[in-house]
Amino acid sequence: MRFYILAGEASGDVHAAGLIRALRRHCPKAEFRGMGGDACRSEGMVLHRHFSEQNYMGFAEILRHLPQIFRNIRETVADISEYQPQVVIPVDYPGFNFRVMRQVKQLGIPVDYFIPPQIWAWRPGRAKTLGRYTRHRLVVFPFEPNFYKTYGVQVDFVGNPLLDALQGDLATELKHSGCLALLPGSRRLEVEHILPIMVQAAEQQGLPAVVCAMRHLPDSVYAPARQAGIPLVYNQTRETLKAAAQAWVASGTATLETALLGVPQVVCYKASALSVGIARRLIRVPYISLVNLLLNRPAVTELIQNELTVERLLQATQRLTGAGRQQLADDYTELRHVLGSAGCFDRAALRILGESK
Repeated sequence: MRFYILAGEASGDVHAAGLIRALRRHCPKAEFRGMGGDACRSEGMVLHRHFSEQNYMGFAEILRHLPQIFRNIRETVADISEYQPQVVIPVDYPGFNFRVMRQVKQLGIPVDYFIPPQIWAWRPGRAKTLGRYTRHRLVVFPFEPNFYKTYGVQVDFVGNPLLDALQGDLATELKHSGCLALLPGSRRLEVEHILPIMVQAAEQQGLPAVVCAMRHLPDSVYAPARQAGIPLVYNQTRETLKAAAQAWVASGTATLETALLGVPQVVCYKASALSVGIARRLIRVPYISLVNLLLNRPAVTELIQNELTVERLLQATQRLTGAGRQQLADDYTELRHVLGSAGCFDRAALRILGESK
């Protein structure tokens, strides 16, 4: 069987790699091709395109690169048509994947969306688009089935992939000792806006700091850390968090991973004024971190845009060692219960194969 994977960013690459392993367990002769990164390639997937070739962030940057994005879409659809997979599997990354899946539908190839985008946060009407152009929607947050139900769309909650990835490492209490982990994001503009503030604050914090860096980004984006003498650790976010006592984390999947590993955190986000201005008009959820969204309360501090300053970051970090520490520990415990049990990749693989063999 042939599968075509579409993973357009670092977290999607890791989750897609987990799905590839599960599909191969249940279908040993499976073959994989598509868009992904080093994680997918390490699992034997042939890369038509590495996601770093189009890893754009923010509305302004996307607008500047529209001609290249549309060219990539055309080339990807042509590659799918030539490869003729039994199933196309998009992983998150909606701007690109939604356009591809519409054209794949016309080719008569089933589309099973693994980890649909967070349309419950903005542009919820796209739920109907997903229902129209996909065969299965494999979701990873427990509140999503009820959301999609309001739009008449059936989805399968398969569990959260982090529970699989972190088996054996899930923390039952907060970390007490270790380094300060700086996670400024996986996209260039993210890092350029967030890392300088993290570095300035880290120089006043007292704990030895480590930056979780990404090899697909240019070395220049990490110049502030190098100039401050803060070491970079490439593509070892999980290992760094396991050795951390505290973490400053750009919003995204990493906030959930940090919580599941029991590391007290402050969530940081900063982007261009244009991108944030547009996003605030569209986003319909009260929080940007998955921890707070899943618990539906501000369990972890979020410093967004102008709120992200050296002074406020240090103040929020001080609270991690104060009276709020026990409450955070309780919140993390509840979070683990909310997410359910491991087995996400196998459940997703079996659902895909159920109508693919």
